[in-house]
Amino acid sequence: AAAIERFPVAQGSPVIGKTLAEVALPTSIRLVTVLRGPFLVPPDDALVLRTDDILVMIGLQADLAQVASEFTQTRSAKPA
Repeated sequence: AAAIERFPVAQGSPVIGKTLAEVALPTSIRLVTVLRGPFLVPPDDALVLRTDDILVMIGLQADLAQVASEFTQTRSAKPA
């Protein structure tokens, strides 16, 4: 099943300082937008990710769960 998920970029996440082009996402997942504070930032390949950015993605649930572990420091259960 497809789902929409919000992925906060946690302190210490391996994606901090990387551009969106450098972050490998499965082909089944599409990045919809990036929330940076009160702003919606278009997902441009050159956008460099920062702590507390929130990535809004749509895709298959199993693939989203796999991606979640890359953005968070620890593999914790998904918040409800």
